[in-house]
Amino acid sequence: MRSIKLAILLGASLLFVGACGGSEDAPETPKETTMSSGSPTVASDEFASAKNIYKENCAGCHKDDGTGGPTESNGRRIRVPDFTSEKVKRLPDETYLGYIRNGDDEEGMPAFKDKLSPEEMIGLVKLIRAEFQSPNQQEGMNERK
Repeated sequence: MRSIKLAILLGASLLFVGACGGSEDAPETPKETTMSSGSPTVASDEFASAKNIYKENCAGCHKDDGTGGPTESNGRRIRVPDFTSEKVKRLPDETYLGYIRNGDDEEGMPAFKDKLSPEEMIGLVKLIRAEFQSPNQQEGMNERK
């Protein structure tokens, strides 16, 4: 009887260890996250490339926090749109992509069609939406003001 209990206990332990232990050979896939609006978005580490592009090409005018405002570019005073404003949030992604791709000479926005790939431009729009326009980001910004 004692050996049966020991065998059951040993079997249960092996089963538990086998079920809890993950395969070390299986690659870990990035987890999809969901914003509070219910729409899926990429994990934050997948924004690394877009963050670098933003820092190198956009932050000089749009600022690190996306609030834009008056600045000088190529000797001109320009008013840079605020990504966190309700008006700019309502713009469709295609409008953002058009500005990134073709620029706007009147507003002082340079064109990036010869510098960035379509995928990089889409990554920037996703970054803007997630970093500067998500409901959670706005709550944090309101607390800082």
